[in-house]
Amino acid sequence: MLSLENIYFKYPARRRGNGDAHWVLEDISLTAAAGEFISIIGPSGCGKSTLLSLISGLLRPSRGRILAQGREVLGPSRSRVLIFQGHLLFPWKTAIQNIEFVLKARGLSQGLRRRQALEYLQRVRLEAHADAYPRELSGGMQQRIGIARALAAEPDILLLDEPFSSLDLVAKCAIIDELKAIASQMGKTVILVTHNLEEAFHVGHRVYLLTKGPGRIAATFDPSATKPDQLQSLGASSEFQAFQKKVSAFMTDPAAAQR
Repeated sequence: MLSLENIYFKYPARRRGNGDAHWVLEDISLTAAAGEFISIIGPSGCGKSTLLSLISGLLRPSRGRILAQGREVLGPSRSRVLIFQGHLLFPWKTAIQNIEFVLKARGLSQGLRRRQALEYLQRVRLEAHADAYPRELSGGMQQRIGIARALAAEPDILLLDEPFSSLDLVAKCAIIDELKAIASQMGKTVILVTHNLEEAFHVGHRVYLLTKGPGRIAATFDPSATKPDQLQSLGASSEFQAFQKKVSAFMTDPAAAQR
């Protein structure tokens, strides 16, 4: 379980010049259970990525608190893993060696590392490319290996910061569907930050819309279980079209959208 309780955050004023401290996030509260996929959307500069850094423990809230598995988040932990747009794989290591690196840090023996690394590659359907270097793989494959490496840390919470934005539609759909299945099967909580409304709606059990900075929760959406199974067919869905219209209304005039 992840719980954010009345989170406020501001960066300190610059020591030189006249820059004042400014609030990036104000009064953010939300919860996410094991197996849930939460999407966070909003305009550039609303604090989406900052929110992920707070959940990961890379930053500390100015006010409020964040609880993960009932414990307050006070710093980074392998129980909360960030996945960025770039895969950040070691280019001099093969796919399986990239995953073994994480398993070695967990203290696993060499033989066990190899077996478990192959299991994680199987989860993302890339066991046939275990000995390939990142440069020999497509962007979608590289991102899937990055996800496998993140899962090898055995986190409770996966934090995704625009990880699919550079991928073509086919690769994006494959990774998203695999990640949804993995999150459900392994009981992971997943928080996705994205500008892409189709992605947010397709994967989200809930979608939070943040206002332009300082970021506040302007609206919460609960996509129904009857939404299309395929990302490609989402655009024709009347439910998605209504969601898209509502988000546009909030972005244009939040006060009017709430009436």
